[in-house]
Amino acid sequence: MKSKEILGQAPDKVRIKKKSQAKDIWIRFKKNKTAILGLIIFIIIILVVIFADIIVPSEAALKQNISERLQGVSAIGITIGGILGSVSGYFGGAIDTFIVKFMDMIMSIPLMLLVLSIVTALGTNLVNVLVAMMIANIPQYTRIVRSAVVSVVDMDYIEAARACGASNFGIILQHVIPNAIGPIIVQATMAVGVMIINAAGISFLGMGIQPPTPEWGAMLNEGKSFMTTYPHIVFFPGLAIGLTALSLNLMGDGLRDALDPKMKD
Repeated sequence: MKSKEILGQAPDKVRIKKKSQAKDIWIRFKKNKTAILGLIIFIIIILVVIFADIIVPSEAALKQNISERLQGVSAIGITIGGILGSVSGYFGGAIDTFIVKFMDMIMSIPLMLLVLSIVTALGTNLVNVLVAMMIANIPQYTRIVRSAVVSVVDMDYIEAARACGASNFGIILQHVIPNAIGPIIVQATMAVGVMIINAAGISFLGMGIQPPTPEWGAMLNEGKSFMTTYPHIVFFPGLAIGLTALSLNLMGDGLRDALDPKMKD
């Protein structure tokens, strides 16, 4: 009878523990003033994007496709990179060697050159730019996840799960990835800022999102000829790019410190 009661209470204890961990992370995150500043800036930018047609009721603003602009490209890169990194770090051997060497080969190509090559081959539109950014970011996610998985794969609780007959897939999904999620979240947060800058750079070069779709990089390209007479044309798109990337980097730094057990009081 007691064993059944304990088993019945176990899920509740796990939920309480997870809530407690999340609360501790949030408390440590709040102590980082620059991270909170980044969060505030990011929220303001998101609100401006959502209510752009109200703030600036112009034809250009109304043509924005918010559903496309907010596509989870970074999430797709994390998913693919997470799967490859988990398989590589968990199984090791020939599989690990192949995945690592293949990712090293991709990473040997400069990111901007790789993205430009993909966009040139597929065509210059929003979808192809997002696909190119996704492909270019898979290797770094793979390496980060692999490193995190390697650090926990030989832990006692992993060996205990194997001894209990758990499948490799189940161990990776339930034990390895949850305990290696911290670095993944931090990298994902910072990578979004980098992707925004790169996407703007591609559009600035004329290879990205094409008019009449509004895009910060394209705005910079169109306004560069008027910098001396009408500097605001390039100032505000540049400010938007800089603030967005800065806010995400500040939040990433805060998350890194909050998720680091050594930062506990």
